[in-house]
Amino acid sequence: MKKFEEKIDITYSMGIIRELSEIVDNELTGNRSSASDAEHRAADFLALEMKKIGLQNVTKDECPVDRWQYEKGTLSFQDPEGHMCTVPLGGYATEADFSQETLQLIYAGKGTEKDYEGLEVSGRAVLIDIDQMNEWWINFPAYEAAIHGAAAVICCNTGGFGQTGDETLVSEDICGPCKLPVFSIGKKAAGLLKGLQEKSKEGISVCIDAKSVVERDKISYNLWGEIPGETDETIIVINHYDAYYRTVFDDVQGVGWAMGVARALIDSGYKPYRTIRFVMHASEEWGLIDNKYDWAIGAFKQIHRIRPEWKKKGFVVVNMDGGYACTGETKFNISCCKELYGFVQESILPYTEHAKYTFEADTALTTLTEDFSYELAGIPSFAAGTYDGCLADRTVLHSSWSGFQTGFDEELFRIIHSMFGKLILKLDRLAVRPVDFTIRIKEIADTMPEGYAEGQEEFQKLAALAGDIHTSIEDINDRLRSVRQTEALKEAAKDTNLALHEIFKYLMQNYVKFDWNDRMLVPHQRYVDNIKLLDRADRELTEANRAGVISALEAVDYNYYASYFSRETCRYFVLQVTENTADTWGKGMVENGNQDLYDTLRLLEAEGGMMDTDVIRKNISDARKMQTSYLETAIKKEREQLPELSGLMKQAQICLSELGKLAAI
Repeated sequence: MKKFEEKIDITYSMGIIRELSEIVDNELTGNRSSASDAEHRAADFLALEMKKIGLQNVTKDECPVDRWQYEKGTLSFQDPEGHMCTVPLGGYATEADFSQETLQLIYAGKGTEKDYEGLEVSGRAVLIDIDQMNEWWINFPAYEAAIHGAAAVICCNTGGFGQTGDETLVSEDICGPCKLPVFSIGKKAAGLLKGLQEKSKEGISVCIDAKSVVERDKISYNLWGEIPGETDETIIVINHYDAYYRTVFDDVQGVGWAMGVARALIDSGYKPYRTIRFVMHASEEWGLIDNKYDWAIGAFKQIHRIRPEWKKKGFVVVNMDGGYACTGETKFNISCCKELYGFVQESILPYTEHAKYTFEADTALTTLTEDFSYELAGIPSFAAGTYDGCLADRTVLHSSWSGFQTGFDEELFRIIHSMFGKLILKLDRLAVRPVDFTIRIKEIADTMPEGYAEGQEEFQKLAALAGDIHTSIEDINDRLRSVRQTEALKEAAKDTNLALHEIFKYLMQNYVKFDWNDRMLVPHQRYVDNIKLLDRADRELTEANRAGVISALEAVDYNYYASYFSRETCRYFVLQVTENTADTWGKGMVENGNQDLYDTLRLLEAEGGMMDTDVIRKNISDARKMQTSYLETAIKKEREQLPELSGLMKQAQICLSELGKLAAI
């Protein structure tokens, strides 16, 4: 570890960042999007660099994705003094082909259904305000605009992401159809346009010059190179090299950081036991037309379609997408799957009392990062991270204000090289995968509602078995500092790790589902939460608290949007999840559709809506019965799967016992 530390050279890592950030599709705003020309050039650059630093078996895997290339985007208009202004437009993965085309522009508030009342926007561009962090994603107001015949949507991020400066542009994945052009504009220009609009109720003339190409079924490349070990068990280090704008953060920083760690390991002369594979994915920010799960496509394809043979050999995934070195950011976390929390928490203790920075581990790993696809494949993971509402989210993330000029903390950058490099080295020294299934299995038991005592008891017993397995893992890893001693030890350790892989995969594939906000949870937990919300709505109705009823019902499944967008828009995005069978990491993760309370919410919001309390109460009661039925089915299935899960755990216990005997010799 000392030799590794001595070989860390962040000047090299930052050189990679600097060069990669300038490989772009659009000279004005940047971007390096899925299967675009710039992404292809970046793949060639990184593959060559991998070879230069000494990584072996460097490979460019073809990855089938949808293509987006944002070639240009500007908007021109006359300011209040009569001067012609031309401002850049940020892009979304939508089709656009405007060659100095003049359009009328109408300001449409937040782009909700009510905002279009009294507006004629057919064939015109609409300007809307949006806060994608706290209100809704771009797909809902964009689809609403399309229903009203708009020719383009131009959004201004008035809250949430990209809140540094008045000229900052923000882009996100579209999560919807690509036919309606969608762009981003800075707050200063948007303010001028709104002022002009107030003086001209018929709209104002703007000139759009933009080209954005979206095409199905193209090819991108996932890159990888490795430091070969004595075994084909693999520590997989991942990041992605596509990006918005000319960012040096998401995840260009991760690429430079990974290359820096790889180079330091190689230059230190380290000979790993496990193969350490560095994988750089394409198409993370976006890679699939008209799908709710349109991000992390490159990672999903890599582990599930291109290299499925990696699944059983993967030891742990280390995701270097996050922990952005923004000047002023001082609080960081490492988000772990529940099974690796204890290992990571203990491993980063030397860094937790740093005078300037706070580092913590948590179990807040989400579906937002690429490692989730690897978890579904049975490989536990952890990822660099920051906190909700952190400085990076509000400033640099997916924004044009994300170059070195925003402030790059080199001291922090060096620390995370050291921290993650040492985590990799520690993982390589372990005989057994350092997993603890207790937290996840206890969660299954603890989230069961009253009336399911037998099911709770069954899973509590299984949690006790999981605790015994974890104790055995820790004992072996403490006593057995190397499995290189004998071939018998190597084979026994490999068998044990494969048995632990099967448990983790079974848990992920059978005891993890999504709610409608893509939150991972135990399958029955969604219905428990919905029933509590419906009971709350019923109590609020009894108290004649209309706002309370609405608040509770909006939180059930996907009903938040019912208060703001048309039925057609809401229906489209429900069907996108329930009937769009595209090959993604989200397929089948939301069960039993959406509990449709659209009409109930609209009735409540209408004038005199509280007069129909009998109708509202019946609708709430019917919804509760349905959710109760789903709950019963979910728990029944979870209990039916328990013997198979228990069998896998007992097999792992046998493997650990055999390995323990060999370790004692």
